[in-house]
Amino acid sequence: PKYAAVLAAYADGLVLVSEEKGSGIALTQKYGMVDRKGNPVIEAKYDQLFRSDDHFLFRVDKQMGMVDLQGKEVVPAEFAELAHFRQGLAAATKEGALYGYIDKTGKWVIAPAFTAAHSFTPDGTAWAKGKGSDGTPLYGRVDKTGKWVVEPKFAEVSGTAAKLPGGAWGYVDKA
Repeated sequence: PKYAAVLAAYADGLVLVSEEKGSGIALTQKYGMVDRKGNPVIEAKYDQLFRSDDHFLFRVDKQMGMVDLQGKEVVPAEFAELAHFRQGLAAATKEGALYGYIDKTGKWVIAPAFTAAHSFTPDGTAWAKGKGSDGTPLYGRVDKTGKWVVEPKFAEVSGTAAKLPGGAWGYVDKA
């Protein structure tokens, strides 16, 4: 097959390509993966395709899912947003309102209950936005069961840093 562009090559031999579909004003780019010899591995049918460790996240018709390195769709395209998998879980939302965490089969491990959710870090916790003690939406840290290990009390977060509602930034651990 001929491809419109070769966009990236990975150490495992997979190559990200784009293919033009349709014609005239209906011409679109679709993305897929080929091996080093140009043989299709992941069909060029996705609107977007993102490498994430041992799989690819994809977007098709405004919905996201996951495909493995052999081209099998293992998480169906039913999520409005889907983050990269970290610690075996990914933040996801179906409607764009509440976020939870799914496993690599698309099953909810932590039910949608947060207005924002970040990826898990090596310590097994993730920033999530829930309600503070006064009902205000604030960030805290959850473990892989969804239990708060740091209660929601931060207005903004970035990495291990967090900002209190009054404006003071500091570093947070899960203790």
